[in-house]
Amino acid sequence: LVAAVRDVEVAVRREAALGDHLVLRLRGAALDDPLSPRAEEDIAWSEFGHNVSGLLIVAVGGLAILAQSGRARWARHWPLLFVALTPFVAYNMDPEGWQTGLVGFWAHLLDPQVLQHKILLVLTALFGLGEWRAQRRPGSAWAYVLPVVAIASGIVLISHTHLVGDARTAFFMEVSHLAMGVMSLVVGWARWLELRLPAADGRTAGRLWGPALLLFGLLLVFYRET
Repeated sequence: LVAAVRDVEVAVRREAALGDHLVLRLRGAALDDPLSPRAEEDIAWSEFGHNVSGLLIVAVGGLAILAQSGRARWARHWPLLFVALTPFVAYNMDPEGWQTGLVGFWAHLLDPQVLQHKILLVLTALFGLGEWRAQRRPGSAWAYVLPVVAIASGIVLISHTHLVGDARTAFFMEVSHLAMGVMSLVVGWARWLELRLPAADGRTAGRLWGPALLLFGLLLVFYRET
């Protein structure tokens, strides 16, 4: 038992050291100056966050399709994966903020790009909580949270801009976010039509938003900035 405890302590210290090392590398990456050349650590951190988020959203899309098929009742709890995704995204996005302390809280929040990220973070949590409630209470107003949030997220993603000094990186980021915004709009409007159209037509529209979620996740999995 003592040996096991020591092994755990060593592992915790190792992870803490790695975390401190990453923070120090990010501190040296000029994160507070968006027009400066982006360090490899900054790009890798951003791509890692998008890719891991994509894996979770691919799982969300797959479970949503499975739940719609009626073959696995337990799959209806898929929206909770969005709730689980929220703290990870909060930690990963905009590392020049509270994660490294390079930019103060209010100064950070006044950055339009950062503000859009915070809005998307809130929308992610609302998406998950609202649809989970809707799955438990069919026919309730909670069902409209998903389409409204997905449409709002799509608009934010399409209008989202990144102030970076490298034109190649900016191009990759803008094209990726445009594609994700379109997929988010497909999710939102397909779910909206599923709720508003007569049953037969609604089911046809409803078959689109699960695969669109899955495609959204795949775009994140293969997200690159260089």
